[in-house]
Parts: sequence; C-alpha cells; structure tokens
Amino acid sequence: MLSIPLKKSSEVDISAPLSSYIASSLSESDAELYKNDVDVLNNLRSLVKSQNCGPKELATYYMHLTQAEPYFPISDSVARVNFLWQDAFKPALSVSLANLKFERAAILFNMAGTASTLAVICDRETDAGLRLANKLFSQAFGAFRHIRTEICGKIPGATTFDLSETGLNLCEKLMEAQAQACFYEKALLDRRKAVTGQGKAMSGMLVAGLAGKAAELYAGALSYCDAAGANTSGIGGALGQAPIDSSWIGHLSFQKMCFEASEAQWAAQHFYDEGESSGTGYGKAIGWYAEAERRILDTIAQGEALELAPSLLAGAEALRDKVQKMKRTLETDNEKIYHEVVPSQAQLPAVRKIAIVKPIPVAQLLVDFLENQIPTRLFQGMLPKESRPALLRFERASSEIIQKLETEVKEKHADIRKQLAEAGLPGTLEHYAQDQGQPKIPDALFKRMQDSAASAQKIQQLSAEIQYLSSSNMQRVNKVRSQIAAEEKKDMDFRARSVDIMAPWTGASSTAILAEYTKDCQHYEQLLGQAARSDAYLLEQIGSPKLQGHIQLVMKSRSEVEASLPRAEPLSEQESSSGFIEPRPRYNTN
Repeated sequence: MLSIPLKKSSEVDISAPLSSYIASSLSESDAELYKNDVDVLNNLRSLVKSQNCGPKELATYYMHLTQAEPYFPISDSVARVNFLWQDAFKPALSVSLANLKFERAAILFNMAGTASTLAVICDRETDAGLRLANKLFSQAFGAFRHIRTEICGKIPGATTFDLSETGLNLCEKLMEAQAQACFYEKALLDRRKAVTGQGKAMSGMLVAGLAGKAAELYAGALSYCDAAGANTSGIGGALGQAPIDSSWIGHLSFQKMCFEASEAQWAAQHFYDEGESSGTGYGKAIGWYAEAERRILDTIAQGEALELAPSLLAGAEALRDKVQKMKRTLETDNEKIYHEVVPSQAQLPAVRKIAIVKPIPVAQLLVDFLENQIPTRLFQGMLPKESRPALLRFERASSEIIQKLETEVKEKHADIRKQLAEAGLPGTLEHYAQDQGQPKIPDALFKRMQDSAASAQKIQQLSAEIQYLSSSNMQRVNKVRSQIAAEEKKDMDFRARSVDIMAPWTGASSTAILAEYTKDCQHYEQLLGQAARSDAYLLEQIGSPKLQGHIQLVMKSRSEVEASLPRAEPLSEQESSSGFIEPRPRYNTN
C-alpha cells in the first residue's frame, strides 16, 4: 500500500508580523499581553517544518491556526507572512502565499499524510492491525476531502498540484481504496479463521463485491494521476505527462487489475460453494474462473513489462496458480459428472460492488493525534477585527438602555416615597435599605403599632361593655313593663271585687293612668332593639378574621414582627449596589 508523501516548507518568522498587527489594530499593551501566545505559535511553526515533527505537534499547530485565523487577516497588505510550501509529489515545485488558509491546508495535508504512513506500517495480518489501518486510511480520506471541500476553494491564487482539485481527488480516492482493501483483507482473514471453527465466513459473492469496489476506487485514483485527469487506461498510457512518479501509476494500475482478478476469483468461489451445497452452479463457477484467469494473466504480463517489484508479482502469481488449478479441476469434473453449460464472459451474472468505507471527520483525527489532550486556547479575550465595531455598537446601545432604566427606577422610587409619605411611612424604605439584609422596623412605625394595639384592646373592652349595657337596659325595660302589667291587673281585680254593679266606680283606671309610661316603655324597647342590632353588626365586624388578623399583628412584639420580614439577598459578584448587573470585561470571548 502507498502512503502520501509530506509537504516541506521553509523557515518563516510569524512573531514580528503578528505582534505588529496586534499593536496597530489594538494597542501596544495588547501586543505585550499576547506576546507569549504569538511565541507559542511561532515555535510550533518552526517545529512542524522540521523532520522531528510528530502527529501531536501537527495537530496542535493546526488547531491553534484554526482558532487564530479570525483574528489575523494575513494577506499581501495586512500582517504579511509568506508561507512557502513545496509540492508533496514534485518537491521541485513550490508556492508562496500570504494566506492562513493556505498554511492550514498544508498542515492538514501533512496530518493526512502522516495518518497514511502510520496505516501502511500496521500489521495487517491481525484483526487489530487491520482495524487500525482501516481507521487511519479513513481519517486520511476525511482530511483530504475536508481540504478540498472546505479550505482550498477559499485560497486566492494558484497552488501546487497536491492542493489542486485533481491532486486532492487523487489522495482521497487512494485512501478510500486502501481502506476498502482493508475490509477485503479482513474478509479473507475471517474466512481463514472459519476453516478452523473461529467465527463465521463471509460468502464468496460478498468478498467479490468488496474486491470489485476496491478495483473501482483504485481506477478512480488512477484517473487523477495525470494533470488532465484522463489516464484511465491500463498501466501504459501517459507516463511521461504524469505529475507524479511513474511508479505510482504502475502500482495503482497493478492494484486495480489484481482486485479485478480477485473479484472474478471470489465470484467463481461463490458459485462453486453453491454447487457444493445445492448440486448446481459449477458451470458459472468455471466461467468465472476462466474470467479470473484471463484477468490475472493480463495483470502479470503488464507487471512484468513495467518491471514491478517481485514482491508485487508474487501475490499475483500465487493467485494465478490457485485459479488455474481450480479451473482445471472443475472443468474435468464438469465434463465427467455435472455436464453444466459454461456461460461466456458476457453471460456471467454481474457482481454487485459493495462500498463500505466512510470518511472520518477531521475532529476525530485531531483528537487521536492530540492523544485526547486538547491544548489551551491562544489569544483568549481577543476579538476579530470585524467584530469590534459590532461590540462598540452593542456597548453604546447597552449604555443607553441602562441610562433609560436608571431614570425609570428613579421615577418609580420617587413615586413610592410619595405614596409611603401619604401613608405615614416616609422612612421605611430608607431604614430597610440600610439594614444590610437584617430587616428592622423604624421606631416611629413600631410606636404606631403600639398605639394601634392599645386601641384594639380598648375596642375589645368597649365591645364587652356594650353587650353588658344592652342586656342591663333591656332588663330594666322589661321590669318596668312587668310592673305596669301587674298594676293594671291589680286595678282590674279591685274593680271586680269591690265595686257595686248598681253603683260603678268612676275613677281613672290604672291602664289609663299608666298609658304614657307604657308608650315610653315601647319606645325605649324599640330604641334598645335598634341599638342591639347595631351592636351585633359592630361586634360581627370586630370579630371578623381579617380585623382579628390585623389586631393579632399589631399585638406582636417587635422581635416577632422583624423576624417575619423578608431578608435581602447578598449582592452577587457582578451586581452593583445600584441593583444593575455590571457588563462583562471588553473583548472577553471566553
């Protein structure tokens, strides 16, 4: 498998231009404040251009660059820093641009290249090694795609081939193809384990689908190998015009043809297994083995013509021997036993290619390279230049709103003081505001409560006297009425016993004599009835729960009343004594 070569750069000092930009756009004090951050970025830049740079340093520098980009509009006219990078495939070619996106693209390119290098050296003879290689190739795939779709389109001016649309497509397709090849190798490993009873084997047709997709992806990578993207033929064409080393084209072509042969071999294996289980399918198996033989012989012939490494040819030759052996055996058995029709190449059933690789986002590559240790953010509190006018507008608008609210509060405060004064409580608010959260009743207010309590006690005493007097007076009226009735009865009895019928008594009767007294008694009785009804209404109002609650409140001691008052909460760190929240410090973006 192939790894993407890394880009190389020349030394460049970024501390002076960045410090100068901070001083001119902000202030000299800000330049001094962020001097250490600028030095950290400059030191990392020096490190990533050296041969001793590791994945962690690349990821750290890339993360700091991404975070710093909004603060520093590096260009030919502002904070100019010329970043020079060589082409990864042709180091003799280089481009110098004063642009942070160009620098980010080059660093992320090297991160993806590093991931591909780590993937190539994985031990793919084990499950763990295959999983790790697949993950690293998928991460490199995602990084190259991110550069192409999210960064390079925003870089002004021409770039080298490796950062062009064609070059990045080449890297993407190669990483995707090699990740797909890892899935194919994992399927082969599982089939070998299944022979010994370890796990379950993938069917031959599924393995053929994996191989077919890998061949298709290698063909896609091969199509981007010349600058025009037109090299889609076999190993031969257009080597002289290719922007990358010709050995790459030979390798990609050879891998494409090997996977095409493997696709045919595993399709043949699928129909052979089907014949073994169902008794039919041997004819299709022979047809696919014949196709596999044709493909692998073409592959070996092309490889020998280009003098590819013997290690590459050895695998193809082993596949050839296996295919030819199975083909001869099946042809003999079919002629003697099965007698199935062998379809031509055009009649062979198609193999459905299985795409299984997904690009892993750059964020996961960063986390892995940083070993889950996210670096401290640089330039904390600094605002991008474009955001500063918006912040000033916000501060002015906030100041106007605060002034308006303060005016409204003062007006409300004056209105409340006026209402308190009208209620006879002019000092309540001031006293409460001065108690530092420990509420106390002003002396004048408590004196009024004491006076009210004395009045309440007197009301209760008077209500008891009223009830007593009302009862006493009614008893007196009733006694007088009884005496009048007794006198009238006595007079009538005397007249009945002592007066001769022939000589009647002509003197005034007691009823006539006491008539005025009787009327007075009736009048007094009515007055007392009215008074009793008034007293009953008054006593009902005095005994109502609302008035009794008020009476009980003014009857409490001073300590009891103060304990029931609400307590003021202590001021928060950001709250001023006026009750307003203080604004956050300027340029704090945390």
